Amino acid sequence: MNKYSVIAVFFLCCMNTFASDKVLSIGVLYLPENINPAQATTIREGRILKEIFEGLLTINQKGNAIAGLAANWQVNKKGTQYRFNLRDNLFWSDGHPLIAMDFVNTFRASIEFGSKSSNMLKVIKNFNAIKSGALPLSALGAYAPDEKTLVIELESPLAFFDKQLLQDHFKPLPMHAIDRKSIQEKWQPRANLPTSGPYQLSSIANTSLTLTKNPFYHSADTVYFEKLVFCAYENEGKMINDLVKQKISISYTGSNSRQLEWLKNNHPDRIKYVATPVLTYLAFNNTDAVIANPDIRKALAMLINKATLAKALTNNASKYMEAHSIAPSKMYQHDALPAVQWANWNRQKISQYALQLLKKSGFSAENPLEISLHVDNREHRIKIGKLLQSMWHKIGVKTHLTIRSPAQHYKTLYQNGLQIALAGWSQDYQEPYNFLSVLHSDFCGEPPILSGEINALMKKSLSTLDREKRESIYLEIEKINQQRSIKLPLTFSLDATIVSPQLEGYEYTGSNLHPSRWLYWKTAQPD
Repeated sequence: MNKYSVIAVFFLCCMNTFASDKVLSIGVLYLPENINPAQATTIREGRILKEIFEGLLTINQKGNAIAGLAANWQVNKKGTQYRFNLRDNLFWSDGHPLIAMDFVNTFRASIEFGSKSSNMLKVIKNFNAIKSGALPLSALGAYAPDEKTLVIELESPLAFFDKQLLQDHFKPLPMHAIDRKSIQEKWQPRANLPTSGPYQLSSIANTSLTLTKNPFYHSADTVYFEKLVFCAYENEGKMINDLVKQKISISYTGSNSRQLEWLKNNHPDRIKYVATPVLTYLAFNNTDAVIANPDIRKALAMLINKATLAKALTNNASKYMEAHSIAPSKMYQHDALPAVQWANWNRQKISQYALQLLKKSGFSAENPLEISLHVDNREHRIKIGKLLQSMWHKIGVKTHLTIRSPAQHYKTLYQNGLQIALAGWSQDYQEPYNFLSVLHSDFCGEPPILSGEINALMKKSLSTLDREKRESIYLEIEKINQQRSIKLPLTFSLDATIVSPQLEGYEYTGSNLHPSRWLYWKTAQPD
């Protein structure tokens, strides 16, 4: 790219978006390194993927499932067979026909080459037999009787399969334009990749990523913005400052930054909260001999004062709550999760018991426990890291705090390369299973300390149609995690998104994903 192109891209990111009627500029902390739905792991990737890829179902502006690439569908009486009728005249962004076999080939390639999301397809009939080599790929319970019909057969009825279909791993990939084996790789953003959603990639620079309207999108007439520009920032303060100056119109920022509090005090109309909880938790490395010791994890868990964490993080702009479960308790109709053993102990008794656990594990004042805690460099994450370091120090634990950019932090975390890491998860759909998936051994490359028992219960919950019975399974999973500190929930919060008051259509969707397809300027009337 020559210097004039660089200047042009920079100017596009920094200009007043209202000067260009059909351009929407969006601020993010960093650009995604991957646009392969089969390898996606973070909400940051999801924000781009939701714009360029669509599945059988999609969501409307309020987050409700609606027809996507499928025009309609039928389910048999047993709830084990779904027949999807694709829309007429479907095309990829390069003009190539999008047909039912694209789904089948995507699923098969994902299983054959072991993409990160391949195990998410385990609900499809014969998945396990194919993975073990007992059956060929052609036996997978997903097939295309003709170009417009896709049939998916399940191993057993799935209580919330419609919600699963909204996830990235059920979206088709442009198999006509890629090497099948590349499904197991991360794809760098590239402008020539055929897409199925409202937008396609048109240009990529170091600090920006531009999407343009997909002319072949089945509902292109409902898409207002001709261009989306994702602008990358190194810090939240600069991003928020640019939003106030109307250089960008949406800012995805941390929910606890000092700048956010200033913004709420001075420009309260700019802040909208996502009406879904965000879990912050500690992920433990199961390959580390020290952390694999349950007594060590229990001692560390006991020393964390979650009330202190929540109070320190809460300010005028954001509220944090203690997290004593992986899924928010309000998701359960009957909150039967018992309090932890030390819930009513005073801090002195807790410290004494934690010291006993460390002594039992071979650590003492003469031989102190040394651990590594890793956090990303967002302001509230650094604050949590320092608070945990201080709490553990009270009984002599030496904590080495490592701070990295979000991209590097999560990349290393998903390679199981961090001893103890601060991580987060936000809701994709209204079901405890969504949160509890962080405990499954297949979750985003974060193998938990113990997986077999939880994996079996997670599988059982998928086919349990009765809500109360399914909830009892979820609570059993919560209890196992609570007893063994597999992953340690710390806080729940609400994510804040900063939105220009000139922008309409940004509604609460029940997740952190808000399709730009439904956005428009206040002065414009959507068709």
